[in-house]
Amino acid sequence: EDCAREVLNQQAPRVLAVADPIKVTLLNWPADKVELFSPEPQDASQLANINNGIPFSGSLYIQRDDFFDTGIDGSIAPPKGYKRLLPGGTVRLKYAYVIRCENVIRNEKNEVTELICSYDAATRSGVTPEGSKRVKGIIQWVSQQHAVPAELALYDRLFLTAYPGKDQPDGNFLLDLNPDSLKTCPAVVEQRVLGAPLGCQLQFERLGYFCLDTIHNRNSDGVLKFNRIVGLKDTWSGAATSTASSTVLDSLPKSSPGVSGKEEKENTADSVVVEDIRRLDLRVGLVLSAEKHPDADSLYVEKVDCGDVTGPRTIISGLVKYMSAEELVGRKVVVLCNLKPSKMRGILSEGMLLAASAPIDAGNEVEVNEVVELLSPPIDASVGDVVQVEGFLPPKPDEQLKSKSAMEVWKRVAMELKTNGNKEATFANPKNRLVTSTGVCSVKSLTNAAIR
Repeated sequence: EDCAREVLNQQAPRVLAVADPIKVTLLNWPADKVELFSPEPQDASQLANINNGIPFSGSLYIQRDDFFDTGIDGSIAPPKGYKRLLPGGTVRLKYAYVIRCENVIRNEKNEVTELICSYDAATRSGVTPEGSKRVKGIIQWVSQQHAVPAELALYDRLFLTAYPGKDQPDGNFLLDLNPDSLKTCPAVVEQRVLGAPLGCQLQFERLGYFCLDTIHNRNSDGVLKFNRIVGLKDTWSGAATSTASSTVLDSLPKSSPGVSGKEEKENTADSVVVEDIRRLDLRVGLVLSAEKHPDADSLYVEKVDCGDVTGPRTIISGLVKYMSAEELVGRKVVVLCNLKPSKMRGILSEGMLLAASAPIDAGNEVEVNEVVELLSPPIDASVGDVVQVEGFLPPKPDEQLKSKSAMEVWKRVAMELKTNGNKEATFANPKNRLVTSTGVCSVKSLTNAAIR
């Protein structure tokens, strides 16, 4: 891979591409105006159009993970040192202008669908006006009206570990197959790729080296198919310590040759090491039903809607001593969704409800010697909403925590989960709150209590 990068860095034409695009509209851009930006001249032997200008208009696409959503009320804090776009923040579009995010458009599920921004005409082509603060973050973009639809095939390593089967009890290497060894991702690319010959090798800036598919583009449906040859950086050293993630963009690096060391570090930090808390799939769930386990009086069998396309999950919990089934049904909860399913008295449990608990001194005669309160998401949170932690980048959950090392992730995280003095759920620090896009997750009354 290092040899491939060395050769491709010299030979592959560099073009702009955006994976998982989100629309940006520039409020103060003149209607119907189109500007052309000319990057440094490149060798045109592989791509005849490479030295044509890149069109820029008032309607653009940027990569979805180049925007940090602080939530409807702005309560979700970005990670320390974050330099890309956020509400009210600025970022530079490569080769072009500095833009500021003025407003965020959301759908009925509170998902971001469009960013309303303004541009600073005095910042064209890298210029920082006198007296202005230099904008450090730089991201790629593609003009919407000139965008070419594409699909990226993100090939990755076949196995999750360097020594498949070594950590499996029976040595079965098939258990270490990487379920994400191939992902596909919708994208848009700039129009200079049009007319490229099949098999043409390109560098998509900040994404990796790609080849125009020689088979699936012969009968094209208008969507160009590109196969990843290799990433821009070797991330195996970090990937070897964690399992594959469940989102397509996790397979894409955030770096580009030629950027400054500080910018490269900021852009790639989250692709090398994924903190334990970000490997958890925490979501808002709705309890649809709760019945006592037929073979265990202390357990409930619950049906919980977590937003899965496959329907509600079956979850077993030991809450019988602490609340009635009627108190559970119809309640929104926080669910850990990517634990390895396990049978509890013959019934498969597909998740865990998070709850805070604290001991009480009520004497030996009392059966219940602790108070347990379920974590509650904000009242207006939607089923399936992601729960993340303030001060951290968005989650990159494993598809399932099933290997021995992966199962230790939850144990380490659980030791750092507790409520703060305001009854809010936190991780590792009272200020690192568990939040959805609509607010903070909390409990009814317990402060400084462990969450399990």
